[in-house]
Amino acid sequence: MGTIFLDANVIADWMLVKLSLKNLNNPKKRQTLAKFMEKIPKAYHSYKILEFVRKHHPDYFFYTSDLALMEVVSVIFEKYVIDEMVNNGISLKYFGKYRDEIKLPQDARREIHYEIFNFRELFVKNEKINLANDISYHVCKYLISRYNLRTPDAFLISQANKCKCKEFISSDDKLSQMLKRYNKIKIVKPKTFYDELCIKRLI
Repeated sequence: MGTIFLDANVIADWMLVKLSLKNLNNPKKRQTLAKFMEKIPKAYHSYKILEFVRKHHPDYFFYTSDLALMEVVSVIFEKYVIDEMVNNGISLKYFGKYRDEIKLPQDARREIHYEIFNFRELFVKNEKINLANDISYHVCKYLISRYNLRTPDAFLISQANKCKCKEFISSDDKLSQMLKRYNKIKIVKPKTFYDELCIKRLI
């Protein structure tokens, strides 16, 4: 059985695609998914993986954590900031300053909170994904000092180690490069895992 940890960016991409498909009929959904596959393949593959997880295939055991879900909120918020900047013709080089100043409108906050709640209902409550919230601070210190990981990334890798996950699915290319020589867990891109599912004819 494969034990797999899902990074925050995978869950966030699933939510963003899901929101894009909201209220669309089936032909429009197929067209929208095709656009994601062409223009933002990592989001497309993340969406397809989470939809696979909903089927709860016995060959895989999936984990994430409450910390990852908090990171999801941050990812979606930053996506909103980027969209606002693009819509207002503001250069992305001012992202840091703009991010600190912008406030999410109430309907956007409500939507994010609902999506997190919905994720818990679909996946956690139905035991499709388990929460791994234990952290080894010794492992975290090692990951930060040896591999220069950001503290949130070190926490998530530590949580994945605690539940003995063999693979950590993430679209973060920098994380994959930084942990290239770390042999406790394998960082796998969403497309790689998606291709594995296709080869096994599970998706």
